[in-house]
Formats: sequence, C-alpha cells, structure tokens
Amino acid sequence: MKSLLVSNDPNIKDMVLNTGLNDKFSFEILDEITNPIEIISSVCSEKPGLLIADDDYISPNSLDILRSIKKLCKNTSIIFITSNDSLELGRQISPLGIVYYGIKPFSKQDFHEILKAV
Repeated sequence: MKSLLVSNDPNIKDMVLNTGLNDKFSFEILDEITNPIEIISSVCSEKPGLLIADDDYISPNSLDILRSIKKLCKNTSIIFITSNDSLELGRQISPLGIVYYGIKPFSKQDFHEILKAV
C-alpha cells in the first residue's frame, strides 16, 4: 500500500522506516513543506492509500488540511497522531473519518499493530 507520512518527528519517522512491514507498505515522508496548500497538493498528487498526519507538524491547520484531503482523496485512510490530549481536538477531528487517532508517545509495537489493523 502506498503510504505517506506528514511529520518531522524523528521518533515517528524512525517507526515508519523500521516497521518491518515493507512488503505491505511503501512509505514516503513529507517533512519539508509547511504551507497547508502545498501539503494538501502533495498528498493529493501522491494519492496514498494511507496517510499518517502528525498534528504537531501541521498544526494549527490540522483540521482544515484533513478536511480538504478527505474531500479530495476519498479513498485515503488517515491515521492522525498528536501530542495534544485535549478532548476538543478529538471532537473536531473524529468526524472526518479518521481510522486511528493516536496520542503521543506510543510504542513501536503499538504503531505496528495500528498499521496491521489498517
């Protein structure tokens, strides 16, 4: 499955690059673009089957970016990860059809289980 990580978190990048699931996922990492329109454009041009979006990287535009991506890339499954444990953020993001909402930190094993479930 073509997959895209939008994050500059070294721990998350390490987990993605060392999933042990390379036969099932091919990951690209988007970690140099911060403009919301460029992020949306890059995701839509890549057309990944799975998008892992790091709120800490795309905030404060997370909701708008994900909303746009879901409208333009209907078949893309989204995993949303954040270090923000507020209930309000969860209420805003969950209706977008996110397949997994994760709060950092989480273990490499937990991350692998999430990927296997997707």
